[in-house]
Amino acid sequence: MLFCAECSFENPVSEGWLVVSDGDERTIVCPKCGYVADHRTERSTPTPRAD
Repeated sequence: MLFCAECSFENPVSEGWLVVSDGDERTIVCPKCGYVADHRTERSTPTPRAD
């Protein structure tokens, strides 16, 4: 679950958030207010763990 610090929008990253990839960079933007919730290079993106 990802939460927007500006407008309190909350949803899983895979549902509703705008994900913009440019080369090795990834930016996650709130669809309601445009706040950049996360910006990082793909090298620093955590790898999801298999449970």
